[in-house]
Amino acid sequence: MYSINYWTRNFSLMLGLMVGGWFFQNHLFGLLFVLFSMSLITLTITLLFIRETYDRHHPVTVPASNGLHAVLSSYRTVVRDIPFVWFTLGGIAIYALEFQRVNFISIRMEHEIAARTVRLFDFPPFTLDGVKLLSLLTVENTLLIVLFVSFAAKLIRNRSEQPVMYVRFTLFGLGYSYLAFSNQIAGLFLAVIVLTIGELLYVPTRQTMLASMVDESKRGSYMAFNGLVVQAGKMFGALGIFVGGLVGDIGMGLLYLLFAIMAIGLSRLGYVKWNRQTKAMKMPTSIIKS
Repeated sequence: MYSINYWTRNFSLMLGLMVGGWFFQNHLFGLLFVLFSMSLITLTITLLFIRETYDRHHPVTVPASNGLHAVLSSYRTVVRDIPFVWFTLGGIAIYALEFQRVNFISIRMEHEIAARTVRLFDFPPFTLDGVKLLSLLTVENTLLIVLFVSFAAKLIRNRSEQPVMYVRFTLFGLGYSYLAFSNQIAGLFLAVIVLTIGELLYVPTRQTMLASMVDESKRGSYMAFNGLVVQAGKMFGALGIFVGGLVGDIGMGLLYLLFAIMAIGLSRLGYVKWNRQTKAMKMPTSIIKS
């Protein structure tokens, strides 16, 4: 189910970027009208065809403590799980990299890459600027994910999680670091291939490690806390616009590498501590059996 969801999300992103990147500047009103129409279609499908399949046989007792206090209380429980907090911080570092593409990198390419006429084989020539180039790069990324996500999942299925995740974080950081300062079109497309390989490796591996670290009795609280990873990543992604104006393109490239190193260090710290705690909890039982 999660593989299908990941596939469809990237496929829809690819289609949206192909349309948005090429029609945003000259056909904005038509693009917005299509988006509004798609929202209505989505609403109609949800109302008419999606039904709840869960059959509740027994009444559910609603706990007396709910609302903001209950949410903060559940988060307090998760925050006390220090290994999970370290692992979450590692996730924030890598998501902060991912959201740079729609913030600093997109603005940099729009301003620094001048429009040029491109000819491909026998196709009619077309104008390529920074916005359209970013659209093509993102289409490349999502197309590779759509085509190879199943292959990548099979490739890493029987491999150790930690080394695979650290390799992918490194590839991810290297790819985004190059996007931060280069204007060489061929190099940019190659960098997207590198970061896509990293993305294909790290998404399923991190999800597997995350699932193993979650306390099953408090799964809702843990997954809600993990949801903060995306929101914090968006925040740092937007902050990259301001920081980029201070440190420049090369500085942002080095900063992206630093974020990748932080993602590796924090994720490893959290996972190693969790492994030690798990082994310590199992040790008395094994001693008794022996």
